[in-house]
Amino acid sequence: MKISSSANSITASSAYEKTLGNLSAAEQNDSFGDVFENALHDAIKTGHTAEEKTAQGLSGHGNLTDIVTSVAEAQTTLQTATALREKMVQSYQEIMKMSV
Repeated sequence: MKISSSANSITASSAYEKTLGNLSAAEQNDSFGDVFENALHDAIKTGHTAEEKTAQGLSGHGNLTDIVTSVAEAQTTLQTATALREKMVQSYQEIMKMSV
């Protein structure tokens, strides 16, 4: 099944509008750098939480469900961060190939 580019742009536009509707007024006015910094801090926090839960589990005081959930969240966060990094590097390389 082939989807036209106009259908893709309409879908992307509606998804963007829906996302904006879920954000507060302060979040809508943040710059890309602010949003990126907040996402980075959240990713680091997720990693620290997974480390803490794992340490509790190793000492025999943790809930197994909490440990597995936090480690899975940390793994997903790391995969997302890696994918974003790859896209940013790829975009940078494409920009550098452009002639001025």
